[in-house]
Amino acid sequence: MKIIFLVSRYSPFLDLGFLFYGLFAINASVDTCSTAIKVHAFMFGSSICISDAIFTVRTWSVWQRGRGFTIGLTVLFIVTWSTCMAFVGIFIFSLRNILSPYPWTTGCFIIGGNASVFIAFCVLFMAYNAVTFALMAIRGYNAYRSGGQSNLVKVVCQDGISYYLYALALAFTDLILVLQLPHEYINLMVS
Repeated sequence: MKIIFLVSRYSPFLDLGFLFYGLFAINASVDTCSTAIKVHAFMFGSSICISDAIFTVRTWSVWQRGRGFTIGLTVLFIVTWSTCMAFVGIFIFSLRNILSPYPWTTGCFIIGGNASVFIAFCVLFMAYNAVTFALMAIRGYNAYRSGGQSNLVKVVCQDGISYYLYALALAFTDLILVLQLPHEYINLMVS
């Protein structure tokens, strides 16, 4: 678990390195910029998956780790996130890039991508987080109502509920923006 936490915590620094290289590289080819942006997008999707794994384990732990619940939650996680990562892969390879058309800027510009795949990713991500949010909220409500649960369970539930509400709000915002803004702004809608 510690390794998953460390990867989740520090991978954004590496991820940003690829993004900045793709956006600001001097004298780079379109293929080089495109590869850097694709690596960034894959790492971003993987980071979200790893973070959800941590919160899934937290959800599992507050439900007292029953065998049926363990199997169900594991299957749900694997099916959801293998599908989400497939969507990320399809989206990555649908991106089209050009070198900056402006002399005062460097790097690549993303000029297109498959918005419907990104929308499918957002919807699946929201559905998974809605299920885990409901599980965490049920357990949190039971802990609050009974008053006998430990403060640790209350804190874990409160943090989990806060995370899921935040993740759902961001995914919903992304979905609305992708549907409302022109197609060329799709790369801005990654929370």
